[in-house]
Amino acid sequence: MNTDLPVAQIADQVGQAIAAERDVILTAPTGSGKSTLLPLLLLQQAEFKNKKIIMLEPRRLAASSVAQYMAAQLGESVGQQVGYHIRQQKKQSAQTRLMVVTEGILTRLLQHDPELADYDLVIFDECHERNLNADLAFALCLDAQQGLRDDLRLMMMSATLDVDAFQRCLPAAALIGCDGRQFPVHLHYRMRDSHMPWLPQCFALLKQALNEQSEGDVLVFVPGLREIKQLLAWAAEEPELHASFDWLPLYGDLSHAEQQRIFQPGEQRRVIVATNIAETSITLPRVKTVVDSGFERAMRFVSSANAGRLQTRQISRASAKQRAGRAGRVAEGHCYRLWSEQQQQSFEPAIVPEVTYAELTQLALELAQWGITELDQLTWLTPPNGGLWQHGKQQLQWLGAIDRQGNINNHGRAMLQLGLSPRLAHLLVLGAEQGDSLLAAACYGAALLEQRANRSVEFLARLDSAIKQSSRAVDQQARQWFKRAGGRQWPSQLSTAGFDALLLRAFPDRVAKQRHNNSYSTSDGIGVQLATDDPLQRAKWLLVLQHQLSEHHADSWIRAAIEISPQLIQQHLSDFIIEQDVVDWDDDKARVIGRREQKLGRLVLTSSPLSDMASDQIGAALCQWVRRKGLAVLNWSTPASNLIQRIQLAKQWQVAGSDDWPDFTTDGLLNTLELWLLPYLPGVRSHKELQQLDLLQLLRAYLGFQASQQLDQTLPTSFTTPLGRQVAIAYDDNGGAKVAVPMQEMYGFNQQVLLAEGRCQLAFELLSPAKRPVQLTQNLPQFWQGSYKEVQKEMKGRYPKHLWPDDPANTAPTRKTKRHLQ
Repeated sequence: MNTDLPVAQIADQVGQAIAAERDVILTAPTGSGKSTLLPLLLLQQAEFKNKKIIMLEPRRLAASSVAQYMAAQLGESVGQQVGYHIRQQKKQSAQTRLMVVTEGILTRLLQHDPELADYDLVIFDECHERNLNADLAFALCLDAQQGLRDDLRLMMMSATLDVDAFQRCLPAAALIGCDGRQFPVHLHYRMRDSHMPWLPQCFALLKQALNEQSEGDVLVFVPGLREIKQLLAWAAEEPELHASFDWLPLYGDLSHAEQQRIFQPGEQRRVIVATNIAETSITLPRVKTVVDSGFERAMRFVSSANAGRLQTRQISRASAKQRAGRAGRVAEGHCYRLWSEQQQQSFEPAIVPEVTYAELTQLALELAQWGITELDQLTWLTPPNGGLWQHGKQQLQWLGAIDRQGNINNHGRAMLQLGLSPRLAHLLVLGAEQGDSLLAAACYGAALLEQRANRSVEFLARLDSAIKQSSRAVDQQARQWFKRAGGRQWPSQLSTAGFDALLLRAFPDRVAKQRHNNSYSTSDGIGVQLATDDPLQRAKWLLVLQHQLSEHHADSWIRAAIEISPQLIQQHLSDFIIEQDVVDWDDDKARVIGRREQKLGRLVLTSSPLSDMASDQIGAALCQWVRRKGLAVLNWSTPASNLIQRIQLAKQWQVAGSDDWPDFTTDGLLNTLELWLLPYLPGVRSHKELQQLDLLQLLRAYLGFQASQQLDQTLPTSFTTPLGRQVAIAYDDNGGAKVAVPMQEMYGFNQQVLLAEGRCQLAFELLSPAKRPVQLTQNLPQFWQGSYKEVQKEMKGRYPKHLWPDDPANTAPTRKTKRHLQ
């Protein structure tokens, strides 16, 4: 065993902390041996005699390669003292004391044995990655430690650890640091042209690195398989470049055998084009150069679309550090970055925790099994997104896995035992209830759905083809699930007869009705689309088995579906179908109409006219329409509009008691339609009938008799001139009030008129005989004694037949000319 690694210097310190019943937070750089040496050194310590360790690795490739490397260090085969358990692979024996597992496996072990009685130490390696299942496993381990196993110890390890977050959850933990044996890595920055596609620029940077660095393998980081294939294709188009290197892809869905190729020796230099699967844990000993695109791809769940969206995003500074470290594991290296040093400052400092953006249906099911109904019942590194958590619980209720209180039932427990996504687990549990034939078809279909989708959307045809071709990988997986789901005898001849009905029961929220051409609406209220040339677009009804949002499109794209009939829906989803009478507004007919509908979720299956509508339903529909369209659809007379204005001014001027009046703002009236409009709607069905309502009467009734009297007294609608004539008062929204009246009609009037309990002074707009404004004043006595003289002079010249006295303050008012006064 090679002990010439930095962690050997702190192994005793870690062991002593664990022996003292303390958890450990370990920060150790890349290449220090924390993943491959420290667990072995701990097993050799006296404190760990007869004790076992389970170590969590976030990726399957890392878990198997780390286990194999440690076993080789002991001169053993994997499965003896060191074992591993990843999906579909397990190497373990009675001798095994150190078990390397992936996150889902650890969660399953905890659910089977909450005390984790077989293990004494749980190591979370590369815990900076903050994967959903790792965060969940940590929360469950912490809960088990606090409530069931106070002797269970936890150790968190990473090169780029958010120490504060872990110390909040493990306040008594020993914080241990370790120097690394990282060789210098020279950083080369290249500014990316944001106006040009970035992938060709990455390929150009790769060729620059190959020209400048003549030793060792080259590791290229790109977001996903699409970019891996494109870079390999461009390399193949340049024969000399392609022949000079061994070009290898590396991504999560690559077969185990293909992944292992990168560890095999070879004489030719290699270019490994990888996703962030190669970012941590695994050691690629020949890599001396890294080319980093600066991008990664993650699935972000959008609950409003009930679908995931693959998003290409910038990596964090922590990820950039991890990637660069791949070039300095065994010797001095180089890292070429497709960004500038200045651009790096805009990168997030750490990886965004997956629990904040991923689909949480599986997490909700795991927590229900653990007995958790509210998120705050556990201690989290970062609390899961509350909205996505609620969405996950709703999905589980749809699938019949939990009750309304969030408690798991037998169906949910059966789903969890299968180790599949909740949807596919639900399919298999339903299939098991129907016998071996349909269970086998369900297992085969689930295995096919787990594979990367191909261009064919029509799923039953794909399933029939896969059965005939007898794909080894699909067949093997299907048979494993068949056995796990309680199947007895695998059918000699697989048949898909009746499988469409089983799928329908498993996906009741994915029934889709055609909107137009290739566009559909599903029963859970989202929009989905087929490709424009897909043969399925002739179908009126689909059952959508898989759909995914694109990066730049509102609707989801359908990846797998089958055609169904309304009769099949009625036959197998009767428990989900509701019948209701719907009364609402028809814009085309401009009136309220009624219909009786059968609905599946938000989809209308059938609809027939409803002639007998209840009065309260009609009134409610009218109120909803007015609320949607606005108050302008009502017939607003001038007196009604003026009433609203006076009420608002009374409130503005704080007239006594006005604070207790109803809210007559637009929003206030719309929010209270049921109080002031609804009582007058019996017999009203159309817009024409609605406009015949007397709004002034309705609004005065809403204001109340006493308040209406007070309003008319403090803010009257008119002013009585000295001749006894009523002149309308014009109020404005800025708090002013005026009357327009001929000047001669106000002779002898020497008062100031106060409104709103003295808070507003009435202004007089004095008019000429031609009804044109001559003067605006709030103080007639002052006007008569002042500027009137100038107005008199001008008016005498223009209107000599009218009376323009020298003493208007003491002249009797009149509407007559001088001749008629004689």
